[in-house]
Amino acid sequence: MSGDRSDNPKRILVFRIGQLGDTIAALPAFWALKAAFPSASLSLLTNCAAGGSRTVSAIEVIPPTGLFDEVINYRAEQRGISAVVSRLLLAARLRKGKFDRAYYLMPRNRTLSQISRDQTFFRLAGINEVLGIKYLKQNLLAFPIPVPTPEVMPESDFLVDLLRSEGVEARQNEQALLDLSSEERRYAAEWLSGKGLTTENRTIIAVGPGSNWRSKVWAEARFELVVSRLIDEFNVWPIVVGGRQDREVGSRLIDKWKRGLNATGELTVRQSASLLEHCHIFLGNDTGTMHLAAAVGTPCVAVFAAVDWIGKWTPFGGHNNRLFRSHVDCEGCHLQDCPYGNKCLELISVDEVHAACAKLLRSADRTGNPKPVDQLRVHA
Repeated sequence: MSGDRSDNPKRILVFRIGQLGDTIAALPAFWALKAAFPSASLSLLTNCAAGGSRTVSAIEVIPPTGLFDEVINYRAEQRGISAVVSRLLLAARLRKGKFDRAYYLMPRNRTLSQISRDQTFFRLAGINEVLGIKYLKQNLLAFPIPVPTPEVMPESDFLVDLLRSEGVEARQNEQALLDLSSEERRYAAEWLSGKGLTTENRTIIAVGPGSNWRSKVWAEARFELVVSRLIDEFNVWPIVVGGRQDREVGSRLIDKWKRGLNATGELTVRQSASLLEHCHIFLGNDTGTMHLAAAVGTPCVAVFAAVDWIGKWTPFGGHNNRLFRSHVDCEGCHLQDCPYGNKCLELISVDEVHAACAKLLRSADRTGNPKPVDQLRVHA
């Protein structure tokens, strides 16, 4: 299926915003457009993080070559007259680009007023054909989130289906999502070997104890206990991964474990992905780092807060992952800070998370690659 429409567009704009997890979830859709229109020039329109921000921009995630010909960033946090001027300049830039069409790959929590505003903006930019809006409107995940919270299609599958609604077929190849280069892989291997580690002499696990949302953070002491048991049982070597903001918690955990490496803030996003390829499992919270691990095929044991729709942020990897989430009466709150002491996370025990990690590690064959086993999702 070529996906080409009759007019055979030469210049295509793809509109997708968000942080690390949002970009990774969109990768199958991005590659589907590349495959459908191999001779077209693809440009990504996305928001960028402010200086000093903890967020990760799309340009840090996508391959530097081979996918998009251009990345056009804009600052979403601007307000007032500066925002108006910025958007007018952006519209003028897009108009000069003479795009034949745009694909609207926006998150499902977009409001109707935001969509209408976006349509006006694209008309101002000279782009009259914006595909995907109708499908998005039919499948919006409006707030407030219902209680009990229903399960919905994962974000990555939704975006692929959105493209199918516009005649673009996609075949996911999860192992090629990030298209890591030999140089990026070599950097990670040398980083490990410089610390005296290889997958041949250690069972390496990645641990992601942080999150930009405090409501998504499982207790530090619980990560400490799970990994301590895995050290005793499997002699694992933990590597703490995440952003610079996770540096202190990583150091505290390593001090408690009396072994391990702190990679937080030391590598780029794509170098971190290469490092995660060397890990037997990823243990952590529902974060972009989890999605990064899943995108390179590393099985995930992930603790989910009950703040969002069930299933929306299910990572790649299917039955190789273990995802934990509990039902509580305040689920679907979508709060970054929980006023109830992270009740939904407190219901997820050290014992069950340890058991999931142990089962994955036991299933690893001699090459260190986990064998497929049934996915486990616990609803307390």
